[in-house]
Amino acid sequence: MDWLRAGASRREFERFVTDRTGPLLRTAHLVAGNLAEAEDLVQETLLRVARRWPKVRAMEHPAAYARKILIIDTRRSVVLPEGADVMRIAAAMNPAMSAWVALRRRVPIEAGQSVLVLGATGNAGQMAIQVARRLGAGRVVGAGRDQGRLATLPGIGADATVALTGDAAATAAALADAASEVDLVIDYLWGKPATDTIMALLRARADRSRALNWIQIGSVAGPDIQLPSAALRSANFRLQGNGQGAVPASGYLAELPSLIDEIDNGHIAVTARPAPLSDVETVWKEPAVPGVRTVLVPVAPGGHADGLSK
Repeated sequence: MDWLRAGASRREFERFVTDRTGPLLRTAHLVAGNLAEAEDLVQETLLRVARRWPKVRAMEHPAAYARKILIIDTRRSVVLPEGADVMRIAAAMNPAMSAWVALRRRVPIEAGQSVLVLGATGNAGQMAIQVARRLGAGRVVGAGRDQGRLATLPGIGADATVALTGDAAATAAALADAASEVDLVIDYLWGKPATDTIMALLRARADRSRALNWIQIGSVAGPDIQLPSAALRSANFRLQGNGQGAVPASGYLAELPSLIDEIDNGHIAVTARPAPLSDVETVWKEPAVPGVRTVLVPVAPGGHADGLSK
């Protein structure tokens, strides 16, 4: 980097580092999840900027360029296959990843095992049904509140559905009938629905010593549950979470290529709806359409798509 010997250019870079390290570190903390990794990420970003400083300093927005480098963390990224359907992958990757990693890394599913998806009418839940089926589940049950979306679940792989209604007794009976013998539960709800479902399944289980693995992912229905201690003593009930921390970043990264292939090959159904990033305020307020994922598309000054975002 010969420019380092040039006084003016060096002083400009030093001033850039002084001004931008703080904002970059805050962004990196959001990306990495912890301060140590964030500091490493900022150092790598600044080094990459330094290598191109003569060109970067001439850019209209050097800070935006540095932020882009930082966010696209090569340690947490994979190159898409040539010709991949980028829009489809952008639409499905995030909601599908939770179940994919849960059933591949957290509690690896065995061929023929049965799965209950609690919260199956949301986008992630609908994809969890497809993921479970693709990974070898012998039976998949979907439970949720939205009656309209419940009716669509058999078309994407559900063998049975359960409506979560205000009638606690009827809901518990339906869950016991459809899912008391499942091997795994993928839970996107938590809160009272999780408590009620746990008790309904354990009470109806023919052999309580047979493992029931409960994988907690989302908390749409509330951040806490009240679980009787007897539920843990009277059954082989294994409660664990899935997310970054429960599974290391390297584990997520290792799973991305295979999930990308599943999405790109059409094995996980999704309808992508592109929208300009400039319209985000309007798009954000629009009602969700079942099965449709909006992909925000940044547009370059020339009017061409310059990338994809969720």
